[in-house]
Amino acid sequence: MKDKKFIASLLIIFLIFSVTGKYTKDRSKLSSNYVYATTVKDPKTGKEFQYEVQMVADDKVKVAKTNVETGQKVYEEVYQGSATRVQISVNLPKDQTQLVVKRNDNPMPLVKPTSKVEVKSKKYVQIPKTTATIPVAKKTELVSSSSTSSSTSKESSSSQSETKASTSDSSKKSEDKSTSQTSKSTSSSTESSSSSTVASSSASKMEAGPGASQTEALPVQAFTKEESETIISEFGKWLSESDYGKDAIVVRNKVDGVCHFGASNTVFTSAKTIDGKLLTRLLGKVEGDISEDVNGMIDGEKASSEELIAHKDSFDLALLGLDLESTDAADYQSEGAFRIYSLKKAKQAYYTSQNDEFTKEVTPAVPDKENVGAKNDGYDYYYDQVVDQTKDSYQILLANNGRVYFVKNYWIGEDRKVERDYQLANDDIQKAYQTIIKKYKKTSDSSSSTSSSSTEDETSTSKTEATTGSKTMNIEEMKNGNFSSVAGVWKSSRTTMTIDASGNVTYTPSTSGFTQYIDIKYAKIEDGVLNAAITSPEAMASGTVPFIFIPAGVEIPTMAFVDGEVDKTDKSKDRFFGTQSKMTSDGLNQEIFYRAE
Repeated sequence: MKDKKFIASLLIIFLIFSVTGKYTKDRSKLSSNYVYATTVKDPKTGKEFQYEVQMVADDKVKVAKTNVETGQKVYEEVYQGSATRVQISVNLPKDQTQLVVKRNDNPMPLVKPTSKVEVKSKKYVQIPKTTATIPVAKKTELVSSSSTSSSTSKESSSSQSETKASTSDSSKKSEDKSTSQTSKSTSSSTESSSSSTVASSSASKMEAGPGASQTEALPVQAFTKEESETIISEFGKWLSESDYGKDAIVVRNKVDGVCHFGASNTVFTSAKTIDGKLLTRLLGKVEGDISEDVNGMIDGEKASSEELIAHKDSFDLALLGLDLESTDAADYQSEGAFRIYSLKKAKQAYYTSQNDEFTKEVTPAVPDKENVGAKNDGYDYYYDQVVDQTKDSYQILLANNGRVYFVKNYWIGEDRKVERDYQLANDDIQKAYQTIIKKYKKTSDSSSSTSSSSTEDETSTSKTEATTGSKTMNIEEMKNGNFSSVAGVWKSSRTTMTIDASGNVTYTPSTSGFTQYIDIKYAKIEDGVLNAAITSPEAMASGTVPFIFIPAGVEIPTMAFVDGEVDKTDKSKDRFFGTQSKMTSDGLNQEIFYRAE
């Protein structure tokens, strides 16, 4: 009997050590399923930086360094690490720093592994209590329609985007710049034509699906930055005071402002709508000329600056406030999006910037250990613990075609993908938005008309005739250098052009800042149209763009279209357009110029 007990004891010990040995072997390297983060401070400058460390292969470690104040990624590189069973260290020569990730040494399977990051540096001082270990599986899946996941995780797009600073001192966040407006709390509900749509807390205020709105889209329009700001601000005020904002938090921000984006690639993101893909923002670069960028990425593939710009130019539909004619990264940072959600402790407020929301709502409610990049700077905790997930949560996009799109259950539950199908918002929202646009456009046009009228009094009779439409386009005269038949103001869905009797051209808003003119050096008349160009002699490159001038009653030649496409422009009017390639019918309709009414 004793022998049997002895053998049984040996067997149990053997099994324990077998399991322990296997577990120890499995844990001999840090897991690639975790991101290890900590924050350091430069005592000389006061600047703070966040390091994020992750295993990507045996003894290979990916280190990302982010400027906490600006939210900009300093670098993201893979280094050779030095690994033991309980820790791995990596040297960062240019930072004069060594990062050491240590794990507890308890080999028992039932003991949850814990880790901490130690910083040994001649340059930085580690900030206490900033170490965090976050399972990658818990990180938000950040996938846009124009980007793919990085090799770090299928649920992270950190290789294709910019970094938001993860610090409780969030009032400095460059991502969340506010205009001169300040946040305000709206304590009482106001009348709205959609009051009947508000039901119980579990009922949806907006009905998803293409049938939600019967409001027609407006022609795609190009507004100045100031015009866009006015329209977005006025819509935000309406939204916060409508029944949609009743007992809710309304926040104006960039698209997917709650996401912690972080990497060095420059990426244009877009949203799927019933009207096609909508360009939403530029990640990875918030200022500077895109044409000088060497870190572009399109659909997960490296892209040159030329390819990046061409990709951008393929969009007509965009978030209001984006300037599709610009190559300045700052012109693709519009805050033309809104979030609506309710708190568990009922409150009504409107924040005109995400910075205000973060300072007044998120920071006080989120523990420091949750306010890290891997947890979307505390927004995961905020939405999980503070936001009432039984009530509606939306993200709303204002588009340049006069339509409003939305996604339901935004940041609610486990499904936190950026890539979502956006639906048309309700008719009352569409009408409110279009009323604001038309009201502003009417005022703008009236101002333009007054200015144009005073200018016409000082110009030749021929220009007056052209502006009032009493003279038709004469392509024979134009070919011979007489442009009086086209002098005046012309408009496309994207911009406004003014031509004087000498053929000089100016755009509103300006597209180049250079003097431009109708170039007839190689002009010729074919099929009833004038093939000429508009040239900017001071431009460094691509100074000449082919233009086709079409008199009323003449059809645009099929050679201008891709196969199978036909002229869908208004043939009863004089018109012209610029192109460097064949176009679709719908694409040309966005570019065609008609005389201003």
